[in-house]
Amino acid sequence: MKQLYSSSRIFHHHRDILRSAGNNRPITSSAMAATSRSRSIRANTNGLANWDPSS
Repeated sequence: MKQLYSSSRIFHHHRDILRSAGNNRPITSSAMAATSRSRSIRANTNGLANWDPSS
């Protein structure tokens, strides 16, 4: 359980870095990542139901 918790913290921290970096540079790679992410979310209705855009 501790391993899962620390992995989750690392993931969220990394995502926040990416989000702030995206504000300071061209959007191309961020847009591509968002496109592929929403495509995989759309392919998985369960993921869509559980996806929280604010998190």
